[in-house]
Amino acid sequence: MAELRILLADDEAIVRAFIKRVIEDERLPVAEVLEAADGLEAARLALSAEPDLAIVDNRMPGLSGLKVCELIHKEKPGIQVVILSAHDEFENVRKAFTSGALDYVLKPVHHKQIAELILNAAARLGAGESPERPVRDEGGSLIKAVKDYIEENIETELLLTDISRAVFSSPYHLSRKFKKITGQPLKDYIFSRRMTRALELLKNADLSITEVAAMVGFNSSSYFATCFKAHTGRSPSRHRQK
Repeated sequence: MAELRILLADDEAIVRAFIKRVIEDERLPVAEVLEAADGLEAARLALSAEPDLAIVDNRMPGLSGLKVCELIHKEKPGIQVVILSAHDEFENVRKAFTSGALDYVLKPVHHKQIAELILNAAARLGAGESPERPVRDEGGSLIKAVKDYIEENIETELLLTDISRAVFSSPYHLSRKFKKITGQPLKDYIFSRRMTRALELLKNADLSITEVAAMVGFNSSSYFATCFKAHTGRSPSRHRQK
């Protein structure tokens, strides 16, 4: 996995210290950490030092995180940018992704969140992924990647966080984008695919109802039967008889 040069931009020293501690505790693939306490310094360091990843707070003196992100995206589009914010405001989230940010993370950030976003950034760098054309921005490609992942992992719990990580997106952006393009919430699509797969598997008389339930991601055969009946109007056993 590639080692990163990271820029931490936050006017709160305690936040920068926390992220550095996570890097040390988890032994994350980070070669160098640059720090900035305001937006102007963040922009200067980003353009001069060209870090692989910039983690920037949205509300800083000088320039906001969104402005820094816009500048980086325009001048140095190869830099991956993650914006931190204490405010879950739709317009800010929309502007963040429009400005080229790869993710928008709400404060207070947690140990696991920091570790995951840095590992994901290192994986992208190692795989040669370009932030200029991330999978999530290519609508058709994103939806295909999501659907392929679901088909390959239909027997698992299929958590939104796992799916978004697999397609290099954020959970918030992925769920919104999926519904906008397909017209269907992601959880509804997953349920529909589970039921469709169950209908196919039930044709095999050698498989028990419990086995079919497990093969489409249900830990409980009774709950599977309830969901199946709600979807088809028949119980799995009744459907098999038909």
